[in-house]
Amino acid sequence: MAPIEVRVRLVMAQDQLDQKEAAAGGLTWNTNRDAFVVKGTRDLYLLELASGKARRLGAGDTPSFSPDGAWVAYLDGSDIRAVELATGKEAAITSGGDATHLNGRLDWVYQEEVFNQRGNFKGYWWSPDSRRIAYLSLDESHVPVFSIMDDRTQPQKRVDTHYPKAGDPLPTARVGLATLDGQTTWMEDPFPGQDTLVPQVGFDPSGRLLVHFTDRIQSWLECRVFEGTASRPLVVERSRAWVEHLPLPHFLKDGRFLWKSARSGFQHLYLYDAQGRLLSAVTQGAWDVHRILGADASNVYFEATLRNAVGLDVYRAGLGGVNDRMRLLTEAPGSHSVSFNATFTAAVDRWSDVETPPQDLFLDAEGVVLHKVESQTSSAFKALPKARVVFQQVKTRDGFPMETMLVLPPGFDPTKKYPVFHYVYGGPNAPLVKNAYSRTSLWYQFLAQQGIVTWICDNRSASGKGTAAFGAWRNLGAQELQDQLDGLAWLKTQPWADLDRVALHGYSYGGFLAAYALTHSKAWKLGIIGAPVTDWRLYDCVYT
Repeated sequence: MAPIEVRVRLVMAQDQLDQKEAAAGGLTWNTNRDAFVVKGTRDLYLLELASGKARRLGAGDTPSFSPDGAWVAYLDGSDIRAVELATGKEAAITSGGDATHLNGRLDWVYQEEVFNQRGNFKGYWWSPDSRRIAYLSLDESHVPVFSIMDDRTQPQKRVDTHYPKAGDPLPTARVGLATLDGQTTWMEDPFPGQDTLVPQVGFDPSGRLLVHFTDRIQSWLECRVFEGTASRPLVVERSRAWVEHLPLPHFLKDGRFLWKSARSGFQHLYLYDAQGRLLSAVTQGAWDVHRILGADASNVYFEATLRNAVGLDVYRAGLGGVNDRMRLLTEAPGSHSVSFNATFTAAVDRWSDVETPPQDLFLDAEGVVLHKVESQTSSAFKALPKARVVFQQVKTRDGFPMETMLVLPPGFDPTKKYPVFHYVYGGPNAPLVKNAYSRTSLWYQFLAQQGIVTWICDNRSASGKGTAAFGAWRNLGAQELQDQLDGLAWLKTQPWADLDRVALHGYSYGGFLAAYALTHSKAWKLGIIGAPVTDWRLYDCVYT
């Protein structure tokens, strides 16, 4: 194979830019990938690769290029502004925003829980023709304020955040559609007087506005299409427990669209006509589709757990029926994150497994590896004594197969006794047991080098094995603890496990579960509890 030549032009940020912020990956690229916006200490700057020079756009944050690359929109406080790059003309897209009325900026609970995009407060979206901007306008004047002290500064300062706890009123959301001259048309609320959330906003390829609506307890979700200011339902989902956060429809060029749904008990793909009539299921089985990577007239490309519940592979399937011509495109076991070119004739695959840091592979249309980018793993890392990782299934008392993982010290001797570090998260549909390299992999390796075994057991609700496993509510902790105790019962059968030295650690939901376990059983000798919810009445009203 002929060597692949890669040429890289480096763009050095000007002295006036906050280089730490730029180096941290805070770059927003245009569609052509020949220019990006970077945030400095106060202002936004446009950097064009051809010239390598920076140009100030304005004071603000959360920038976004228009699809045609002619404009950059950004947030200035609680309003949206835009700059025409060719002329430098500035446009006020919205006005009237203030501390409690947010135009295009998400509040805390919307970014954290509704849109699931922690740290990203962007609440506006360009239309495909680059002529309009849809945005959420949030009124949180009636949402209670929660105050915390920021002790990172001298003197300390108080930070007030509108934080709706369980039972508190939600922010009121309106959807606006603005032109570049600052004229907003407000969309009609299809559920007036009801306590609803807006978890998705976007456009179809023809420019029709699409909005997801859900009730407060998320027992139903409607994907609605707007024609003018009125809307009609395109797809409706319902659940006895709750409807998971769903992406917008993925449209094909002929107007048909693909929709992800857990209606069968597992996340799968369904094909609809342009009017929202179901044509057929595209995938089915006791496994989950994670994400659509793209589609053409005949095929859809997606991530799924078909081969292994703890791995992630990429597949291609036809659109002619259930599992039509489905083909695995990623050969190596582990976890794959693939980006295709526009014609699906080539792809870049970032692959890892639990013992191998990420590697980049170039694939052809059938998944054949054409080239492997040489690993940048340091010689010092390669020389480290490595732990051995073992995956296995452990059944609960009622027969549910839980995925578990052991990280064994180098030179592991099964005739010796080892202390055990039991790491848990346990939250709904959030498995920790994965055949992938992660930010905690080196932590596990460090513990192994100290002679400590790491044990991870995904209770059924965290397993990612269908809605029947996690669709429970109003009884947090009880089932999770029972499953973890069943996992611990298996651990007790291992002669090397020192049961007088088993520590339980969890963070966030894992912190709650660790605290619950330590106060509702005596199975663990030590607990390390991080960021727990100790009283669900004090947590936010969208999660609870």
